[in-house]
Formats: sequence, C-alpha cells, structure tokens
Amino acid sequence: MPFEQQINTLYQMRFLNNEGDDIDVFTSLLNELAYNGGNNVILDLCSIFEDDIEESSRLMT
Repeated sequence: MPFEQQINTLYQMRFLNNEGDDIDVFTSLLNELAYNGGNNVILDLCSIFEDDIEESSRLMT
C-alpha cells in the first residue's frame, strides 16, 4: 500500500495524547490521503476513527 506510513502515523496519533502529537501534522496527513489516496484508503481511515463509544442518535430538545 503506497500510503501505509501515513496511515500508521495517523493511527498512532489518533488520540493526540502523546508528546509530539501535533494537530497540524495530523490534519496535513489527512488532507494528503483525501487528495491522493482514493477509495482504497477508506477502510484504513475507518479503523483509525472507530471507537467503542455508542451515542444515542436522538436529538435532545
């Protein structure tokens, strides 16, 4: 996979809780994948942003 290094970096930075994690670097990598990655990176991006939190889809008024 041509974008394996960028995807691995995003996966390690996904919580931005380590020293040296930078939102600008994270955003830059996401933009690079968005413009150059194509549909083949979608599953990898899903694995980066998947979490175990379930939220109600109901709107609270």
